[in-house]
Amino acid sequence: MPIKKSIRRKQKVIKFSFDRKSEKFKTLLGKTKGFASEGGTLDLCRFWVHNIWFADYLVWIKSYHLTFTIMINHTGMLEDEVTAIVEYEPGNFIFGHNSGFTLYKDRGFYPRKLPRQNERSSDIVAKCSDLMLDEGEYIWAAGFLWIN
Repeated sequence: MPIKKSIRRKQKVIKFSFDRKSEKFKTLLGKTKGFASEGGTLDLCRFWVHNIWFADYLVWIKSYHLTFTIMINHTGMLEDEVTAIVEYEPGNFIFGHNSGFTLYKDRGFYPRKLPRQNERSSDIVAKCSDLMLDEGEYIWAAGFLWIN
């Protein structure tokens, strides 16, 4: 049976910057610009020192005026995949992951695993989906459990 020809669309998520003076968008594609992938920005964050952080598929990339630092687990993070981020003090962050958190404090990484609900089951996995700093002393984490 012959396979029918069909049109396939592939969505590609890309990165842009907007120049306020010229009022034009500039495309920031690919590894040649220092990114970890050829597209795929899922989220952006801006913090107290006005650095921009890109969620680039499975890593966070810190931008200093388009000079990039890729933050992945070989630098000390718990995992490559960052699911949430919050700056709790100037220059100090908490990164949420699938299995825990990484505290970035005083230029050091301190990974922390999430406590398991059922220590006997390695199939139950916790994931941090969002982090929020309140006006007091707490950082709140939203997450969920699923079965692998």
